Parts: sequence; structure tokens; C-alpha cells
Amino acid sequence: MNAPLFFANHLVTGKRILPLLALFATMLLFLPGQGMHNASAAQPAAAAPGRTIYVAPQAKGDGSKQNTALPDISRALAESKPGDTIIIAPGVYRERLRVNKRNLRIMGSYSADNTPQVTIVAPSATTEPLLVDTQNTLWRGIAFQANSGATADIRAFEGRFEHCLFDLRGYLTALDISAGSPSFHACTFINQSGPGAAVVLGKDNSSGSSAQFSYCLFRDIEGGAFLFRGAQNIRIINCVFANIGYIGMRSRRCSAYVSVANSVFYLTTAQKLFLQEPFDKRVPVENSIFAPAPSNHMVW
Repeated sequence: MNAPLFFANHLVTGKRILPLLALFATMLLFLPGQGMHNASAAQPAAAAPGRTIYVAPQAKGDGSKQNTALPDISRALAESKPGDTIIIAPGVYRERLRVNKRNLRIMGSYSADNTPQVTIVAPSATTEPLLVDTQNTLWRGIAFQANSGATADIRAFEGRFEHCLFDLRGYLTALDISAGSPSFHACTFINQSGPGAAVVLGKDNSSGSSAQFSYCLFRDIEGGAFLFRGAQNIRIINCVFANIGYIGMRSRRCSAYVSVANSVFYLTTAQKLFLQEPFDKRVPVENSIFAPAPSNHMVW
């Protein structure tokens, strides 16, 4: 049986707002209007042309055409070559993924409210990460759903995540980032539990990360959004933090440089935005809104 033809409109965009408080609907959150996207319009991590491989749930083909899609993303990764594009039909895929080839574009889809239509779930509960990527992959329109351990381990990663969802489902960490220069645009991080952080930068105290988060939403996080280790350069731009313990915490003697601009903070438990030693360099926060307004309960 041929797979349904989900691929013709695998990217949906336009002006949108991250789903949060109506109070801030007019503040900073409109993504640039870009019109209708298709696979050829998406910007790859590097301009290396390649073939297109198609994936759809329960398909039985060889991936060469829309109606002969492969059934698994992992198989598409195994058969891909540097520069290829993998287009994934909406659905749930139960597998762990490892990327070891350069210049891949892995394209899901997302709705007008920025909800990914492709979900990747670990097939079993182990401590292994759902995704390991050490390359410069472009990921778009995909939800990563953890059931244990870190959702993704990206070491020396130089790629980009766009319109992706990292759902921790109550676990400690969504992303372990070591070295590299990853960027995250219009991504959502939700449902973290415990004293940890959704994003750990500088795993094992490694240094050299240079990460940027733009138009991202961090929501329903019991611990913090970020844990900084080692020497990183982190930029947080046009992001929203809602129902979250704190924004960031530095490990002792951490030399990370962190800057925040044009963001909204709606914290329920934090006494400080950033937890760090008194002698650590303070984080510059520019053109941002605090809700509730700064008071004795919320001080910097």
C-alpha cells in the first residue's frame, strides 16, 4: 500500500506568535513573515546539493519518491549521503537517532501555532539520549519526546533547530550541549521536573560552546532553563520564560558569557533570574519585561 501524500505541504509558515500569555501578544513575539515555504526554500546548514529521501509511518518503499517512502527516520539517515534532504510525513516515530553525516536537512512540518506535526519518541525507557548529533544538521518542525535521560546530546554541533519541540515529560534535561555553535529558532522546551535544567551547556565542564536561542519558549520547568558550565558564549534573544524556577545557573568558577535581550519573564518561584556566585560577572538583560513587575519577590 502506498504511503499517503503528506509531503507536498510539509512546511507551513507565515506570521505567528509563540503560544503564551495574551498579555504579551503584542510584544516581540511575531516571527518574520516569510510566506509559504517548501523544501528548496529552506536554508540548509551548508549549501551542498543532494537528493531527497522521503519517510512516512508504516510505509514500505525505498524512500526515493513521495509514494514510496521509507518507514523509519533511522533508515533514511543510514542510507543518506552528505547534502541530502530527508522529508518526514506527519506522525509518531518510535526510534533513537544518530547523525554522523554533514550537511543534512531533516524536515518535518509545523502548524500555524508552531506545533510540530512529526513526533519522535524513544522506543524504550533507557538512559540513552533520543538524539545524538555531532554534525551541522538542519532540523525543522519535529517534536522530541523524552521518556528517560536527556532528549538530545549534541556535541560539536554546528547546525540549527527550527520550530522544534523538546518535551521532557518530567525528566531532568532536554539538551546536553558540548562545544560547537548550535542555534535554536522558534523552539519550545516544556515539562522539566526536578532541580536540573532544561538545557545543559558544557557537559562534563567542556568549553567552547557558542549557542543562540531566538524566539524560543521555555514553559512549565520546575528547575531552570539553563545550566552553564565552562567557557561558553550564550545569546538569548526574543524568548519567553513562563512558569519556570529560574533562567540560568552557573557552575562554580564558570566563565560563560551570557546576554539576554527583548525577552519576557513570567516566573513563579524564582527569587533571582540567574543563580551564581556574587563575584561572577552579571548577566546583561536588555529591553525585557518581567511579570509580575520587579519587586522584593523578584530581584536581580
